[in-house]
Amino acid sequence: MKKYDVSHNMPLSIELGGRFRELHFCMQNKLNQELKVLDLTHEQLRLLKTVCDNPGCDQNFLAQSTERGKSAMTRIINTMVDNNLIRREQSSADARSNLIYPTKHGSEMTIHGIKILRRFTEELFGSDEDELIKLMTMANKFIARLKR
Repeated sequence: MKKYDVSHNMPLSIELGGRFRELHFCMQNKLNQELKVLDLTHEQLRLLKTVCDNPGCDQNFLAQSTERGKSAMTRIINTMVDNNLIRREQSSADARSNLIYPTKHGSEMTIHGIKILRRFTEELFGSDEDELIKLMTMANKFIARLKR
């Protein structure tokens, strides 16, 4: 196995973080290009999938599960309501809380979006699922260590 070139004297941990950041942004940009046919962003697809899996969840749950702030989540939800992807219903248990449900259109877009995401993942990582699992395991290990 070839060793990583550190001749520029950058600590490997900093370089690794930079490479993961670059990978994240490249994947995000490419996926957003692929999702344009559905008029969705990767962030909206992620939120739609969460809503489809948890119909009737509240905005706080969505903010926590997508690691977004409440104000950012409100803006995203407003856009998605305007685009007929999700709908809000006032909670009968707490009038201050809105429950979020997918619309029929939103459910259909989720199915199409997941197909695009699967094709995107296969094109990026190939059909070798073991390689992807190793990468995810390694990333999860680093994240767990950093959150200690």
